[in-house]
Amino acid sequence: MSVFGRGPFRLVVDTREDQSIMKIKIVKELNGVEEDIVWLELNSETNSAQLYAANSIGIEAGAVVDITASAVQILGRKVVPSSKPIN
Repeated sequence: MSVFGRGPFRLVVDTREDQSIMKIKIVKELNGVEEDIVWLELNSETNSAQLYAANSIGIEAGAVVDITASAVQILGRKVVPSSKPIN
């Protein structure tokens, strides 16, 4: 595992056995312990990406935000495809 850091920023690359992860994160020291407050993780073992923020995640677009997936869930609840607009 390799870690590069400057100020609150960290780049972590973990290629240990059964791992293949790159994580970009922002940390904050709380009570003497470094806590991850924002991170993006890319995992080549699971072919997945995860994004986390302690406060909020905003998505802005000048036009359309399009989500394409075989299934979409929000708080564990499936979003059912429909031609009806969400009001």
